[in-house]
Amino acid sequence: MRTGFSVWAALLGILMIFQATAAAQEAPGAIRGVVFDADFDAPLGGVDVLIVESGRRAQTGDQGNYVLAEVAPGRY
Repeated sequence: MRTGFSVWAALLGILMIFQATAAAQEAPGAIRGVVFDADFDAPLGGVDVLIVESGRRAQTGDQGNYVLAEVAPGRY
């Protein structure tokens, strides 16, 4: 009887991990970065940053920072 309980507990644990992983994969995230001029090592403001696959855009601030919020999980 103890062995059956252990198998059930292990299966339940696997199911809980699968559900947590699936929920984490569906949650949107953000892409953040800084755009620098390679020649002068200075931040670039006013640069358009684009995710080609989704068409989402952001523009860098004065210090070259940008944030693309609410981005679906994936490789970009």
